[in-house]
Amino acid sequence: MMSEPRRMHPAAVILNFIKGLVETVKNFIIPFGVVLFLNQSHTVKMLAIAAAVLFFIALVVTSIIKWSKFTYRIEEDELRIEEGLINKKKRYIPIERIQTINTSAGLIQQIFKLVKLQVETASG
Repeated sequence: MMSEPRRMHPAAVILNFIKGLVETVKNFIIPFGVVLFLNQSHTVKMLAIAAAVLFFIALVVTSIIKWSKFTYRIEEDELRIEEGLINKKKRYIPIERIQTINTSAGLIQQIFKLVKLQVETASG
């Protein structure tokens, strides 16, 4: 059985964006707040806002690229997963090695009637 390479649902772009945004906010909210609110220089505040806008745009672009470079397919009795733009990763998982398939759905996945699929093999 062979199949064409497939991509995740386009809602994955939103999920990647939110995940990146949450990680960034956790790491940079205090330094950004200090620069933005405690510094009286108008130039420094404008640079901080410009940096935040550029980062926001970069996060959107990287979310789209990550989605477009992740493909999966069933071919020759194995699950083939390929991802990455610069550092390309290819994983070929024989069907007989798959032990468990778990599903879960977060809020955004439920909105789009999707699930997160986690495939577990004998080797981890």
